[in-house]
Amino acid sequence: MRVAAEALLESLSSQQASVGHMSFSEEERYNWSLVPLSVRQRAGLRLVNMTIEQQELAFELVRSGLSERGFEEARQIIHLDSILRELDRSQKLGNDYVRDPEMYKLAIFGQPGSEQAWTWRVEGHHLSLHFTVRDKHLLSPAPLFLGAMPATVPGGPEQGLRTLEREAALGRALLATLSESQRESAVVSREPNVRFRTGEGRHADSSSLPKGLAFSEMSSDQKAAMTALVLYHLSRWPDEIADQRWARIEDSGLDRLSFGWSGGDDPNDGHCYLIRGTDFVIEYENSAGRPGGANHPHVAWRELVSDWGDEQRNGEVAG
Repeated sequence: MRVAAEALLESLSSQQASVGHMSFSEEERYNWSLVPLSVRQRAGLRLVNMTIEQQELAFELVRSGLSERGFEEARQIIHLDSILRELDRSQKLGNDYVRDPEMYKLAIFGQPGSEQAWTWRVEGHHLSLHFTVRDKHLLSPAPLFLGAMPATVPGGPEQGLRTLEREAALGRALLATLSESQRESAVVSREPNVRFRTGEGRHADSSSLPKGLAFSEMSSDQKAAMTALVLYHLSRWPDEIADQRWARIEDSGLDRLSFGWSGGDDPNDGHCYLIRGTDFVIEYENSAGRPGGANHPHVAWRELVSDWGDEQRNGEVAG
C-alpha cells in the first residue's frame, strides 16, 4: 500500500495534490456515502481529472487493499454506472450527470511511510473503501461499503451480468436450513430495512441492532454455512487481512456471532441480513425499488471498535 500510494502521490501535479492529498487530522476523512458524488460531495481527486497513467496507479492502490475478487467487484461496480446511464436514458430519467464511471474520487490522508497513521480511500457511487495504516501495520480496512445497480443487468450487450450475487445466495441458503423455532429468532422483521441499521455516521450505531439467531443455537451444518458466509465477506480483502480478521473473530468466540434476517423469502422481494460479532457488523440489504424485483443490493462491513483505525473501546484514536 505504501509503495502504491507513494507512486501515485509522486505522479500528481501540485494542483492535483492540493485536491487529493490531505492531513490525517482532516474531519473529511470520516465523510463517506454510497450515493453519487453529485448527490453528496466528498473530497478527493476525481478519476476524470487524472491522466491514464495516474488512473492506472490509482487502481494499483485499490488492488493493494483487495483480493482479486474484491478488486474485480470494485471495477465492475464502477462499470455499472455506464450501464445504468444507458438504462436511465432509455427510461428518460435524466440522470446522466450522476451516472459516470469517472465520477469517483481517491484521497490520501497523511504521509504514507511515516511513523504516523495515514489513510487512503475511494469514494463514489456504490463504492466506499477506507484503509488506515501506521508504521507498516494495517490498523483498519474498514469501513467498507459496496453496492450494485443493476445487480443483474436486464438487457443490452451485457444482459445477465451479475454483481454482489453470492453473498445473497449464501445468506438465503442459511435461512432455508432454519427450523420454525430458529426462524422465530432469526427473522427480526417481515419488512426489509432500506438503510443500514448501523447508520451512516462516523461510528457504527450498534445500540439498536436486533439480536437474531445465535451461532451457538445452530446445528453443525448451519454453523458451517454461517462460517462460509462470513468468510466470503472477508475474502474481499487479501488473505493476509482476511486471515487476521478471522483469527480475531475466532479469538472472540464464534458462539458470540448472530444472524438476523428481514424481508421476504422470495429472491425478488426486498430482503436483508445482518451478522454481528463482538466487534464487527456485516450488513446486506437488497431493496426492490425498480421494476425487476430486488435488484439493488448494498453490503457493508463495519468494525465497532476500529473503523478508520479509531480505537473506540479504550477511548483512544490510533492516529
